[in-house]
Amino acid sequence: MTTKTKTPDPQLTSYWALKDRFRETENEGLVFYGCGGDLKDWVTGISERLIEENIIKETPDAWHTFVTSDGRIDLVMEFPKDIDVGRLAIWRLNFGDCGWWSDYIVNYEHQHTGEDHE
Repeated sequence: MTTKTKTPDPQLTSYWALKDRFRETENEGLVFYGCGGDLKDWVTGISERLIEENIIKETPDAWHTFVTSDGRIDLVMEFPKDIDVGRLAIWRLNFGDCGWWSDYIVNYEHQHTGEDHE
């Protein structure tokens, strides 16, 4: 299987704007902690692995990134419509440094204290 021919660029956003987006769309996502280097490489690599594992069918369109107040770069994959969340749950545990968006807002929101928000 192959990914879409064009890898989407992760959109740099604020944590608070992304939190609003997820609340409005009622969607879930996966946050990858501490992504360094070229973020498109992360998107390509993660997408390829998820496709190989039959978790998704193609590279998701919605990827976001933000920087925590201590300088860590996190990458967020918004769930596409067609995703096997059960398989993803197991894959996530094996991958390591990532977690559900809904857990992130509970456990890491304090790392976004310096940003403007309502």
